[in-house]
Amino acid sequence: MLQSRFRSALVSLFLSQSVLSSPVALAQNEAKIADGQAIALDQMDVSITPPKGWEYRAPYLGKALVAQIPAGPVVYGKTTYQRNITVAMIQEPRPIDLTEEAELVKKLQAEFGKAAGVSEFQVVEHRLTDYRGKKDAILVYTHFLLNGTPMSQMNIFVSGVEKAALLTYTDLADEFQKNEEAMNQAWNAIMSIELKGVPPQRFAELYPILAGVALLTLALFCFVVLRRRAARRMLEGAEGGLYDDESSWNSDVAILSDFGATEPAVSHAVGNDVWGEATQVAATDFVPSPKKKKRRPRTLATSGF
Repeated sequence: MLQSRFRSALVSLFLSQSVLSSPVALAQNEAKIADGQAIALDQMDVSITPPKGWEYRAPYLGKALVAQIPAGPVVYGKTTYQRNITVAMIQEPRPIDLTEEAELVKKLQAEFGKAAGVSEFQVVEHRLTDYRGKKDAILVYTHFLLNGTPMSQMNIFVSGVEKAALLTYTDLADEFQKNEEAMNQAWNAIMSIELKGVPPQRFAELYPILAGVALLTLALFCFVVLRRRAARRMLEGAEGGLYDDESSWNSDVAILSDFGATEPAVSHAVGNDVWGEATQVAATDFVPSPKKKKRRPRTLATSGF
C-alpha cells in the first residue's frame, strides 16, 4: 500500500518536471533491462548509458528516459523506494553560466517544488561543475518531503549545440546521503549522456553587431582626431604668416628710418640721482639734414677776338 502511494506520487513528480522540456508523446513502453550499453534518446543525437541491471523506459511519462532499480520485496513497516534517474529534453540549446544557473534554480522552486505531494522544497546547493570541459554543467542539490517522507535529488543540466537536458537522480534522503555506491552509479550514468556539439555562449549572436559598432566608433574617433590635427596645422600656418607680415612691416619701417636719419643720435646725460648713481636719459632725435640749394652752373663770358 505504501509502495503504491509512492509510485503514484512519483508519477506526479515526473509530470511536474515536464514543464522544463518540450511535450513528447506519452508512451507506456515495456520496461527493458540495461546491459551497460548506450541507448539512443529522443530520436536525435542524444545517448545515455543507464546503470547496468536497472530497468528503463524511453520515452516514458513525458520524459526522454525513466530508469530505476527493479522493485524489491515489500517489507512491512519499512519505507521502500525505487531510486531513479529521469532525463527531460529541452528542444533548444542553452548557455551554461551563472545566469542560467540562477534561472534553473527559480524553475525548480516554482514548478518542481509545487508538485503534488511535495512540501518543504528547498535548494541545498547549486554550482557549476565539469561535464565535458570546465564548468560546462549546472549541478543543483535539493531536499523536500514527499507525502511526509524526506527525499533528496541531484539535478544536472547540460546542453549541446541543438538541445539541452535536465537529468535528475532521486532517492530517499537517508540513502542519498549514506549510499555512496548508489550515488557513484547514478553520477556515472548521468555523466554518460552525449549531446551533439557544445553549448552556446550567451549573447553570441550579438557579437558581430557589437564588433561593427566598435569598429564604427573607432573610425569616427580617428576621423575627429585627424580633423582636429588638420585644423590645428592650418591655424598654426595662418599665425606664422601673420608673424612674418609683422616682421616684414617692422623691417620696412626700420629701413625708412635709416634713410631719413643723416645725423647721429644725440645723448644727453643728467646729474646723479638721490642714490648717487649716474642716471642717463637718452634723448634720441633724428635731425633731418638741411636741404641744399641747387646751384646754377656758371656761364663763362666769352670775349670775342
